[in-house]
Amino acid sequence: MELKYKKGKTPLSHRSWPGEPVPVITESLIQTLGDELLQKAEKKKNIVWRYENFSLEWQSAITQAINLIGEHKPSVPARTMAALACIAQNDSQQLLDEIVQQEGLEYATEVVIARQFITRCYESDPLLVTLQYQNEDYGYGYRSETYNEFDLRLRKHLSLAEESSWQRCADKLIAALPGITKVRRPFIALILPEKPEIANELVSLECPWTHFSF
Repeated sequence: MELKYKKGKTPLSHRSWPGEPVPVITESLIQTLGDELLQKAEKKKNIVWRYENFSLEWQSAITQAINLIGEHKPSVPARTMAALACIAQNDSQQLLDEIVQQEGLEYATEVVIARQFITRCYESDPLLVTLQYQNEDYGYGYRSETYNEFDLRLRKHLSLAEESSWQRCADKLIAALPGITKVRRPFIALILPEKPEIANELVSLECPWTHFSF
């Protein structure tokens, strides 16, 4: 996987050297997710939404996220939060920090997992929002753009977590592996460096004739 200079230069945290604690978020980003669309559309009904290629469960989560735009954001299922963040195109570390702070690390882990399945496509029309389900036909490839700052921030929080909490989150991430597209699976190994067997297993699946480990 390719990492750009900025990402490659910044050391990633590890449970053996987690670094400084995450600062407390005092200004809510969650409550404003997606609201900027209303500044362009004036009314929510003026926005055209496309998200037909999702399962019924995902469509329900996206519909709930759309209904929350411009409204107070209560606690919502992880898929709905992932959809809100995707619609808002907010990939910031601060957003994940706030999610962990408000809802807990396990919930945040579920949001990050859900984010691996949804993306917002570029549209020249600002009033058209197209969401795409990421399957094997839709992938970024092994590049740094595949994983944004929001995704990578989970590694920091996992590094700081208590052992029992870390284990539960690790179990969730590992359980999600079979359903994640191949080009995005290395992300799980990236945020779980304490489990090198994941990377080794991915290598063996991609290159069964090659025998080496990280």
